[in-house]
Amino acid sequence: MTGFWENSGLVESDMNERLTIPDGGRLRRFVQAAADVVFPGRCMACSVPLETAVSRFCDSCLRLIEAERRKLSCPRCAGNVALYEVRNGRCGECRGRRPHVAGLARVGPYGGLLAHLLRKYKFGNREQVGRVLGAWLGESVARASWQDRVEAVTFVPSHWSHRFFRPPHPAEELARFVARRLELPCVPLLRRVRSGPHQV
Repeated sequence: MTGFWENSGLVESDMNERLTIPDGGRLRRFVQAAADVVFPGRCMACSVPLETAVSRFCDSCLRLIEAERRKLSCPRCAGNVALYEVRNGRCGECRGRRPHVAGLARVGPYGGLLAHLLRKYKFGNREQVGRVLGAWLGESVARASWQDRVEAVTFVPSHWSHRFFRPPHPAEELARFVARRLELPCVPLLRRVRSGPHQV
């Protein structure tokens, strides 16, 4: 999930990455075709073999993920909403409250295959999954009404004790993927002063 404050953006919240040859169209196609045969890709969600390494998900998982990503959300609190529930940029849940953020963007609700992918990325050190999630989150931010006011992307850092046992920091990596998608700088602006429970 991505939150937007007036002078900054906050990002807290593939296994099938293709072999690339820098030049030579025919050679590149030949090498890729050989790689597809020798190293067939697998669905990033359910791990079933794919027909080509170009795909990242099987048809079944892709349909479920696209359905999850299409679910409507409130532009202020990112909660699930029904059609026509949002009025003046707020849903029924946040309309009577004063949120601390100007808006939020999300890939989809936390559940189903999206939650599975997030856990696989966070606890399985799967950078390829993070690239996909980062691209999706970047697309969500790019569609937000406040996107033109975002100057940078940042992240909530993990506590040093968490970094000791899990050196790759998922929130920072995800923020960098989002920043790359939005063509914005990723800046470490926040500091964690104490440890807390795992979020997912």
